Amino acid sequence: MEQLVGATLMTLALLDVFLTVLYARAGTGIFARRVSHVLWWVFRHLSRLAGSSNKSQESRSGRNL
Repeated sequence: MEQLVGATLMTLALLDVFLTVLYARAGTGIFARRVSHVLWWVFRHLSRLAGSSNKSQESRSGRNL
């Protein structure tokens, strides 16, 4: 059972990478868009909690997306 779940997750991850890289302009990635939106939201709120007024924390977090 664990091997089946692991194989399924690996297949989905590889499919997402394949679709994101080869069809980047079409926006066909399975998880990439959702993950990037969630990460951007997290970094934006962390920068607000840190008290950054010049958005420098947000600009530094872009490379993580």
